[in-house]
Amino acid sequence: MKNKKGFSNINWAEKLAEIAVVVIGISLAFFVDRSYEAFKNRQTVEMYLKSLHQDVQSDLQQLDSLLLLLSKKDQKLQWMVDAWTEQWFNDDSLMLAINLVSNLNFFEMQVTTFRSLQSSGEINLLRDFRLRRSLFDYYRQGEGLKILHQMLQNFFNRFIIPLLLEKVDMRNGKILDQRFFKSAKFRNRIVGFWSLEKQLADFYSSLNRKAKILKQMIEQQL
Repeated sequence: MKNKKGFSNINWAEKLAEIAVVVIGISLAFFVDRSYEAFKNRQTVEMYLKSLHQDVQSDLQQLDSLLLLLSKKDQKLQWMVDAWTEQWFNDDSLMLAINLVSNLNFFEMQVTTFRSLQSSGEINLLRDFRLRRSLFDYYRQGEGLKILHQMLQNFFNRFIIPLLLEKVDMRNGKILDQRFFKSAKFRNRIVGFWSLEKQLADFYSSLNRKAKILKQMIEQQL
């Protein structure tokens, strides 16, 4: 009888209200926490996207400039190889040939933001699978870029620098051995250098196309 009286004295409506307040409070806390985390994630993604956009834009400017330079060099080297005869050469034309092969211009990809995105694990915050795939595809080209750069650098170090040091008065801009520079041996070095730079220009063109697509995809997310 006492138990029945005890239960009958409990204000069930009040107890249920208290339980409801606790449940709502916990649910609200979880909701606020998730909302804040989602807000922080959106801010993080926006920060990375803006930084990636700047990097790719910088890459495009650099690639456009290098492709223009390589195109001009290609035309001059093509003309020079096609017109190659011993009678055609004079000091001016020989110095032009030497100047064309005496410098290298390499593209330097901006990778800091992408590496930070990878190392932090926050690349998983990018929900667009196509964008993530394009990012990996674009920045993976850096490995091929290193190989081409190294090939051209090795050719330059082995075949170009020695002839500049031994057969050109670089201070006065004079040819020391005209006979060598009119020979097939020098022509072969010109052709070898030209061939490697053409491969590099083709790679830069492909990279330029990928960068433009990636830039558009990033802009769609901003």
